[in-house]
Amino acid sequence: MNKKIIVLSIFILLLPGMLVLIAGKRNEKGTYENLYTGEYRVVMGDTEFDMERYIIMVLAAYLPPETEPECLKAMSIVIRTTILKAMNWEHRIDANILPLEYLSYKEMADKWGEDNFVKYYRTFEEAVGETSGYVIMDRNADYIDALFHRISIGHTRDGSLLGEEYTYLKKKESAKDIESGEFQQITTYSDETVIDLLDDGSGQLKEQYAMSGLPLSYVMDVEKTDGYVENINMYGISIRAELFCKRLGLNSPSFVFEEYKGQTRFIVKGVGHGYGISIYGANELAKEGYKYKDIINYYYSDVIIKYIS
Repeated sequence: MNKKIIVLSIFILLLPGMLVLIAGKRNEKGTYENLYTGEYRVVMGDTEFDMERYIIMVLAAYLPPETEPECLKAMSIVIRTTILKAMNWEHRIDANILPLEYLSYKEMADKWGEDNFVKYYRTFEEAVGETSGYVIMDRNADYIDALFHRISIGHTRDGSLLGEEYTYLKKKESAKDIESGEFQQITTYSDETVIDLLDDGSGQLKEQYAMSGLPLSYVMDVEKTDGYVENINMYGISIRAELFCKRLGLNSPSFVFEEYKGQTRFIVKGVGHGYGISIYGANELAKEGYKYKDIINYYYSDVIIKYIS
């Protein structure tokens, strides 16, 4: 089927729900109050989306449709806060500036199947609509940096490592994360491949590796804090863990390495940087009966969940 026809069909099916979001959220009488004005916009190429629709697209990238409703609501507020903080009190922002993944309508349909699209989309839409206008602020009435990740290593990281302004990020137990089927990643590379992936174009690492004649597991040294690697040192060169993981495709900066059959094997725990909300952990809390405000207040300390018009 032609892609334009698919997109148009999806739009027509979703139109009633989109009008719900524009109108606001349902009150006790079952009617919709005018809580959302549509003034905040996210730009993707030649297209602009209202922020609430964009939040749905982001949710779809991070969470499956079977996610607990209270977790979806919590993450809707987290994502809204992230967008508005990045906007810096403006009303329009380019999606490329935002540190968020998202799925287009076509990508959602491909992922869920066209038969499930409307049902699943409305699951996300309801969570966004029910929390429309709510954000997370600190005690100075500023948007927090609402960091989140997919799976922790059994606990989240303390924000003091990021700076004194992150006092609302305390180390929190998230024990059930280790039960996730995606908790552990094992990746093996030849030493030559590791050096190639880490090469910054200067050739310095390649030169030092060739001169040493030693396996990488002998020359790599890591600086760790509370289970997460901060820096990797090799041949007198220091590499930030975020860059190291990105280059090697490691899911998390919580890893160990070892020599394995003449290569280097990396054993990785968790998915993401480990700061703020663990999505997996938040969903487990929702299963235990936590409401979305409880989930937010668990992972972020001393914050205010505030409604803004």
